Amino acid sequence: QWTFWECLVVRAFATGKLDYVRDEEFGAFDNGSVWIISAFWIVFSQAYRSIHFYVAHRFSHFRPFYKSFHALHHRNVDVEPFSGLAMHPAE
Repeated sequence: QWTFWECLVVRAFATGKLDYVRDEEFGAFDNGSVWIISAFWIVFSQAYRSIHFYVAHRFSHFRPFYKSFHALHHRNVDVEPFSGLAMHPAE
């Protein structure tokens, strides 16, 4: 399915139906600011992901939600790399 959408987007770029910014037009590659901005977003996105996961997981331990949905995750006894994906469909 993703391949289909990627083909549509690439075709839209190639036929000019979807505009894009070329490297020459961007201008940020001329100085070092693009590296600073990229480093900021890489660090920020990791920090945001960690905080978001912690808050969402703590919410899943809220008693009514835990008993109805999240307890299935903790009942998993088959410890493997994919055991973290053992969740109730409502999660």
